Amino acid sequence: VCVVLLPHSYTSDKDKEGGSVLGDLNYVGQQRDRFYTIHELSLDEILFVSDKKCKIDSKVFLKEKSSSKSMGRGPLGNPFASARSVQRREADDPFAGMMARGKKGVDTSSRSKPSASQETEVVDDVVTFLIRSEETELHTGLDVLDLKECAKNMHQGNSAVEFGGAYARYEQHIALLRHFKSHYHPNLETHYKVVDRREILRSRVDTLRKLLSNESLQLFPDFLQRKLLSN
Repeated sequence: VCVVLLPHSYTSDKDKEGGSVLGDLNYVGQQRDRFYTIHELSLDEILFVSDKKCKIDSKVFLKEKSSSKSMGRGPLGNPFASARSVQRREADDPFAGMMARGKKGVDTSSRSKPSASQETEVVDDVVTFLIRSEETELHTGLDVLDLKECAKNMHQGNSAVEFGGAYARYEQHIALLRHFKSHYHPNLETHYKVVDRREILRSRVDTLRKLLSNESLQLFPDFLQRKLLSN
């Protein structure tokens, strides 16, 4: 799940965005005159990861929904069948009766969720970080996360050779991509929509062709039988 900084050309559409609030997936907000959204991405949608880091409170941007479904059932349908008695749990807890405190002696057991002003401050920090990263990528390029260091001691023998070759191609592709100037074109979004629509239609046509081909193969035995009968 990522916080995505939307392009300058993005305009808000309340009808399409629905009634989502901060903490929901696909929520679209505005901060520092820029729109941002919260999206869930798959791994094949990520081109590369930079080595820049920004520590944030992720619960501000994505709040987990409580579920009423049972996580498991014991014998005879009793979910508490294997649970111990309260007295037994208290006896086993060496910290029973102690107050939970933070580093500065502050009681953390009654800590409430962040206030609206705190959430606004967190969002402002994140959007500011994204805007600065965007400017860095535009002018000089962000440093890419060193995957070799991340995968250290994970590959051996042929696997290490294959990984080294894949990583070399990966670096070449990133270097080649950064030489392109097309993604800085002011009308890129307009042209991309046309290409994206064309490729979607082409993919659907290919899918229909495969379906028709499969149906034809399924009917082929029936065709042969009819041909034998006619002869």
